[in-house]
Amino acid sequence: MIAEFRQDYAALLNKRLAARDVRAVMREIMPKLYEKRRILLALWQIETRRHRLFQEMQGLLRQEFLAQAAAKFPGRDKNWEFQATLFATCVLTTLRFYFEQNILPPVEQVMSDWREMFDIMHGNL
Repeated sequence: MIAEFRQDYAALLNKRLAARDVRAVMREIMPKLYEKRRILLALWQIETRRHRLFQEMQGLLRQEFLAQAAAKFPGRDKNWEFQATLFATCVLTTLRFYFEQNILPPVEQVMSDWREMFDIMHGNL
């Protein structure tokens, strides 16, 4: 079951990365993940040497972020690890937060909340 979720998630990630309109794809993907929220929440609790789905999903997000950063900024000599880790953590923590409350994550609101969060920390409000 974990392997199946891992494959499904990788396929959703690939779809998202191939899209030009990220928000439209996220609005399409979110209900599919939300339908499986109870199973995902249960599987995310399992942590063994062989099974760590939450961490594996974070790893996939990190890898995709690193690939996107390298493609978008090919000449930039920068260690993207911090941003990749932060991004993956934010995405999966957001999913877990909404899934635990039985709420379909509102894509537009989440993106707005993330921007606002960084604005608050920068004192830009």
